[in-house]
Amino acid sequence: MTLLVYAFIMFLAETATKGRSLGKLITGTKVVKTDGSKLTMLELLKRNFIRAVPFDQLSFIGSKGWHDNFSDTAVVRIRSFEKEKSLENELELIGVKENL
Repeated sequence: MTLLVYAFIMFLAETATKGRSLGKLITGTKVVKTDGSKLTMLELLKRNFIRAVPFDQLSFIGSKGWHDNFSDTAVVRIRSFEKEKSLENELELIGVKENL
């Protein structure tokens, strides 16, 4: 029951802050979808309630935890992520004519 309450609190926190919890605020990280689109409430709900599955913490022995894997999300460092996004956008603009 405690894990479900924790999952609900984390869901509320990440929903209100668009993918950031207290720990993520401190570490400069946030949750993003793996395909780069916006997070939905359903994905955040899935992500946080999967935490209640026994041994979810041990799932990080692999490359990615179950709650990130099943919800198609990832935790990224904000500065690095924004820099990569900016470079990607600049590359897409190469060759595009500007309206003068």
